[in-house]
Amino acid sequence: MVKYHVGVDVGKNRHHVSIRDMPTGTLHKTFSISCDRTGFLKLVSVLERLSPDKDDFLIGVEACGPYGVTLSSFLLSLGYKLVEINPFRASQFRKAEGKKAKTDRIDARSLSAILSLDNHKPLSIPSPVLDNLKELIH
Repeated sequence: MVKYHVGVDVGKNRHHVSIRDMPTGTLHKTFSISCDRTGFLKLVSVLERLSPDKDDFLIGVEACGPYGVTLSSFLLSLGYKLVEINPFRASQFRKAEGKKAKTDRIDARSLSAILSLDNHKPLSIPSPVLDNLKELIH
């Protein structure tokens, strides 16, 4: 059973992360990480302090270009379950929550909340062959 919903608002230089504790309904402090191995390890450290069981987490990453690919690949390689969140859907959800302002912190919180809804696209480690084919056709 998933105990934590983790929303990641990806950016070019920093990613913003919000963690929602599902059994208690509490929201942990939203924080940012750098877009490099040091930042990724910081995120994993925070997650491991909450629970050593990777199945306790559902991580939602906004699908917006190449910025989230390295973090997604890193987390998937460690065994975390990730889903892709459509940016338009995330924007509509944020507006429906009554949040008109758009900041990285608000977006990360909305992404952690939207994970409560179903039918997200699961992310998986792409096959190198398929990756190469995609490069050829673009």
